[in-house]
Amino acid sequence: MSKKIIPPPNGLTDTFIKNLKPQDKPYNISDRGCKGLRLNVSKAGAKTFLSTIYVNGQRKIFTIGHYPDTGLSDARAKLGVMRSQAKNGRLETDKKRKSKEL
Repeated sequence: MSKKIIPPPNGLTDTFIKNLKPQDKPYNISDRGCKGLRLNVSKAGAKTFLSTIYVNGQRKIFTIGHYPDTGLSDARAKLGVMRSQAKNGRLETDKKRKSKEL
């Protein structure tokens, strides 16, 4: 049975992320410190930063990076760049780009 994990009230921290353990199902933790950023923890324990961004009126899910290769502050910064690019109509949405880090 999966236990409910409550993120810190001021947003994710590196210590909190390091201490997350895999469960019987993958789960997401929202970052209260950066709207739209979430961390997915797989059944195997892999941790991936994700975000949903609307591009040309369509909802797209982007992989921002894998923890710890992409740190929390890097993920927040990359999300800011992605939002700016989407707002200016320059965010690339092809599958090749989605799987890569920015």
